[in-house]
Amino acid sequence: MKRIFTKFLLQIATWFFLTSLLLTLSLLIIFLGVDNSQSFRNVIGMRQIPFIYFSSKFVRDPELIFRGNPHWSINTTFGAKYIDHPIFTDKITPVSYVANFNSEGYRESTSPLHSQIAVVGDSFIEGGNSNSDTFAEHLKREIGQDVSNYGLSWYGPEQYLLTIKKYILPHKPKVILLSFYEGNDPEDTGWYSNWLKKGYYYKQGFTAQTPLLRAQHFYGDIYRFVRDNTVYALRVKVAKWRGRFRDPVAQRVIQVHLPSNAFPDLISQSADTASATSLLQTSDWIRIKELLAEFSALSKAHDFQPIVMHIPRKTHVYAPYISLSESGLYWKELQQKGPIEEARLNALKSICKDLQLNLHTITTDFQNAASQGQPTFYQTDLHWNSNGRQIAAKSIAPVMKRLTRTQ
Repeated sequence: MKRIFTKFLLQIATWFFLTSLLLTLSLLIIFLGVDNSQSFRNVIGMRQIPFIYFSSKFVRDPELIFRGNPHWSINTTFGAKYIDHPIFTDKITPVSYVANFNSEGYRESTSPLHSQIAVVGDSFIEGGNSNSDTFAEHLKREIGQDVSNYGLSWYGPEQYLLTIKKYILPHKPKVILLSFYEGNDPEDTGWYSNWLKKGYYYKQGFTAQTPLLRAQHFYGDIYRFVRDNTVYALRVKVAKWRGRFRDPVAQRVIQVHLPSNAFPDLISQSADTASATSLLQTSDWIRIKELLAEFSALSKAHDFQPIVMHIPRKTHVYAPYISLSESGLYWKELQQKGPIEEARLNALKSICKDLQLNLHTITTDFQNAASQGQPTFYQTDLHWNSNGRQIAAKSIAPVMKRLTRTQ
């Protein structure tokens, strides 16, 4: 009897071992497929999972962290997920967003891959409802000259400069416009430093430098996706039934009252309470000054005209028109910290003045558009809408024309 029992336990242990081994191998094969094969990612789809989305849109790069995936495309709709939310019902029009990428992983455009005017930046420069709606395309129409678009989402100042050195300077441009988004470009430098230390960039597992860390993030993303669509979804239903649900969307809402145009909007970024002087003493801003100094030095060494374009946050533009009483907790907490929106602009002005770099801010033109009742940002996203891209291009066009004449 004892021998039979021992044999039974051994069979159970063997079964558990083989099952665990098979499961581990299966998980490893799935991860290796997602991590290394675009075809595998296309087969399984599920772009709602961050790791799969990022590894589909980008390819890892040893210096830039990642580059755009050549010939990638996306067809989606901005605002669709909020159309049935009570706050936005009948107050939002979903916007079709179709983007195609060229052989170098940047947005398709009517300009050559490499022209005499280059624009480098993040998702503000990449973005456009269609390939003809990007900032670079609007700028091309304003100045009547080809404009090469080197914008890529999630990039920051470190990647801007590396892009200039590796992919723009070899083609001898006459003018390089470096865009600076006050909302997160300073933080981008800190995340780049974290990545250099063998960490990751913005907690995106795709950017981790070791396969083990990437695997941990991949399955962590899957766990969170399943949890949010099962357990969390059930908890939300129970909380609503009990009348105790705190709507996360409602917490982020701001009610904007432009002249003759009121609408709900969403915000997601915090703002500084420090002064420009204090910001300039932080490691992120010290690094930004070093990078812009190198940008200036490169312009002299390679004979091109440099210009920095400052991009404001939507709250920097809409602040005078936001109703405190009608907005969510997020905005109310920000307002308790005091006036905050000019600090980053003033810090950037100080740096560019010290370095004698051309700086153009589109803030005034966006504020003028707001005073005329014109929204310039998507309602449920931090980026420019089509009108914002056009206004940005019109704002800087005279400066670009002057620089091209000078060159």
